[in-house]
Amino acid sequence: MKTKLNTFEWIIVSLMGVIFVAGITGAVLITGEVQEKKTELDNHQRTLITISGRAHYPSEENMNILTESSKRLEGFLISLKPILLPSGNRTAEIKEIESVEFKEQLSKSVDDLRALAKAKSVSIPAEFYFGFSRYQKQNPKKKDTLVLGKQLLGVEKLVALLIACAPQKIESIGRSFEEEGELKKAGSLEPEQIKFSSFHHSEQIYTTYPLEVEFIGVTATLQQFLNEMNKLPYLYVVRSCYATSLKPVPSRLDELQRQFVTTGTAAAQATKAPPLVPVLGEEKIKFKVRVDFIEWHGVSEITTPAEKKK
Repeated sequence: MKTKLNTFEWIIVSLMGVIFVAGITGAVLITGEVQEKKTELDNHQRTLITISGRAHYPSEENMNILTESSKRLEGFLISLKPILLPSGNRTAEIKEIESVEFKEQLSKSVDDLRALAKAKSVSIPAEFYFGFSRYQKQNPKKKDTLVLGKQLLGVEKLVALLIACAPQKIESIGRSFEEEGELKKAGSLEPEQIKFSSFHHSEQIYTTYPLEVEFIGVTATLQQFLNEMNKLPYLYVVRSCYATSLKPVPSRLDELQRQFVTTGTAAAQATKAPPLVPVLGEEKIKFKVRVDFIEWHGVSEITTPAEKKK
């Protein structure tokens, strides 16, 4: 016996068919997505296992090597202390003082250098104040006296050495104006101000104070000045040196005097010819020498336990 379905029943049957097909399709899609995610998870797990099995860097062995190298470097720097900070070096003794006291020290240093120049017949400009002219008529701020004191010490020792080398004239002394804060543009610099500023090492191992001296002399003056600089209990690093002949017409090559620089024993000199150094004899030359006055703080004094561990 056949049963006929009415319209409503056909609609219900059709809906059930659609739901069944959609369910099957959804199940297939979900199953595929789950499988894809599972494959992706398996890949990540395999990568994790691979990475976990590798040696990590820095490894313990590398850390031991770095630690040993750090100790050697620190020991090397400490061993340099007698050279870089000998007993005669007073740089670390400079402290912040009252403005009036600094001006008294400045005045005494200037008077001493003027007297030394006069005794050695070295000409200096009238009212020459050796790079500190601005403090003839004004007082520095107390907070600036620390750096100014170190610069004054650097200038005093350098100029005294230069005077001992008997130049004809000292024309100018330049220094970085640390009390001015940020570096000025070249066009706004004061006469004694040079376009450099001090440099502080990131780990406070040393500080540099730029200085510049301009003088007139012969080549022997410059040679002696640079040679004797290394004998001071203070550390100066020459950054640049410019030489300008004062003769309107340069000398001919065959007029230039030459001299031998001899070192070592007579036997050594006989077997090896000494280097030949061309010089200009007694010709007057204007020299401009830029140096950094180095204040070396050292390692043991500034390295904290945390920094050592790092």
